[in-house]
Amino acid sequence: MEMSGNRIWATGDPDNPYRVYFTGVGQYLGFFSPFYGGGYIDLEKGGRETPVRVVHYRKGSGDSMATVLCSSPDGLGSIWQVDINSNTVDNFTFAIPMAYKIVGSIGSNATFSVVKAKDNIGFANTKGVFFLRNKPQMLNILTTDETSQPIRPDYRSLNQSQIGNLCAYYYEGKIFFSASEGSTNDIIFIYDLERNNWTYKWSRGVKRFFEYLETKSYKMHIRVLLSKYRSYTTCESCDGARLKTDSLIWRVGSKEDADAVLSLDKRFMPKGTKWSR
Repeated sequence: MEMSGNRIWATGDPDNPYRVYFTGVGQYLGFFSPFYGGGYIDLEKGGRETPVRVVHYRKGSGDSMATVLCSSPDGLGSIWQVDINSNTVDNFTFAIPMAYKIVGSIGSNATFSVVKAKDNIGFANTKGVFFLRNKPQMLNILTTDETSQPIRPDYRSLNQSQIGNLCAYYYEGKIFFSASEGSTNDIIFIYDLERNNWTYKWSRGVKRFFEYLETKSYKMHIRVLLSKYRSYTTCESCDGARLKTDSLIWRVGSKEDADAVLSLDKRFMPKGTKWSR
């Protein structure tokens, strides 16, 4: 789902693969029913392309518009933009969607690779990494241009059957891509929008990447990102007691006092000791 033009947009309905849904506005935001200003539109129903992702973007002239990336069996697809017009009959107003295909555009079969980066929409497909943006020196024209030419041989060497699982994340002028050489996402490569260059197979690896993000955890969106990948493991030094060894040596009061407060299985002893309880 995506918020665009004061409406929520959605796609990915397995029963209607060509369909893009939208809600009403204002108090009816969240209602997809036509009775509340919502509705849907099928993009080339029965064709080779199916919508996979809706993003909030703009027309070439700058006006905001829901933008739909489509996939096809060859992993390319195309890009559409959907606008909503209103028509009133008596006292009832209908929302009428109008779809426009961006001529010559290329879409994506990797849903999680779609990112908003500055004034661009970046995404990956079977051919490489592309950007949707204004055509240089051409007024109000949107195009999709490949940016992965410098690493094209490396990109083509990826596990093509796993391109659909490729993921991307935009942070401080860089797009971090997670892709598969094997059966799972096992490498990271980076595109630097400010320097316009690529780093293929980031030498720091995933662990160092998250260690770096931890230094930025005072930022809310970084904390949210880290929480998605954080797991809890038992400390090897205290076995989960959360106390230093010196603190675990001491006991206050009698065994009867301790039994009355906490059961034996919930008490901690210094790691490595075999004292009787």
